[in-house]
Amino acid sequence: YKKGVNHLDGKKVLSFARERKAFSAGDRVRGENQQLVLTSIIDKLSSIKAFSEYTHLLDAVDGEFMTNLSDKDITSFIKEVIKSGKGFEVASSNLAGTNSYEYTYSYKKNKLYVMKPSLESINNAQEKINNILIK
Repeated sequence: YKKGVNHLDGKKVLSFARERKAFSAGDRVRGENQQLVLTSIIDKLSSIKAFSEYTHLLDAVDGEFMTNLSDKDITSFIKEVIKSGKGFEVASSNLAGTNSYEYTYSYKKNKLYVMKPSLESINNAQEKINNILIK
């Protein structure tokens, strides 16, 4: 990958989003790369052209994710976005912490790599979330 904008097909996006062993910060870099992928997808989907074809998008992802929004709610939301002419602002945050090996809920037989987030990092993330919810 080159520095800057890269156009990737589905296989390359998955490879980019999953890679962790090539980085000294491993899972942390993988998480940042996954955020980049999601931000890029949101940017692309939030174009007015994409929104004007939202029914095709909804058909394409039908059954691929779960939400508590009804089709009517999603349609209403998309129409409101089109009407406003505004895009989306994507905010992301990463938790910092220390590396550890622990038993996990999903795999109790062996210890697995986990990151124990710092309290300061958690508090910063909560503050960012609260600031967004208050807007």
